[in-house]
Amino acid sequence: METARRIRRELDSDVLLIFITNMAQHAIKGYAVGALDYVLKPVPYFAFSQQLQKAVNQLAKRTRHYLAVPVDGGMRRLDAAAIYYVESEGHRDPFYTEDGDFSAPGALKALEES
Repeated sequence: METARRIRRELDSDVLLIFITNMAQHAIKGYAVGALDYVLKPVPYFAFSQQLQKAVNQLAKRTRHYLAVPVDGGMRRLDAAAIYYVESEGHRDPFYTEDGDFSAPGALKALEES
């Protein structure tokens, strides 16, 4: 459990954890560190494959969508999930994002299509 806590706190708070244990009471502690699930030993293939599939499905939901946004001097790759909002001011589009604000030339209509 301490290793799981340290992973969450120091390395990657979003990593998927699946505990494999022979004691159900230890498995329940896994939920305190945000474990996806647990499998009791001995590990049956079907149960293990179901947990792996569950993890794969969770990872698929994390798929990022990026936009290529023209900026002065080139292009900027922007994670769509990091955009708070975009405005239209004439022929410029101000972007407000997690990583800061910037402005891109062009019409908002063209951006909507991408």
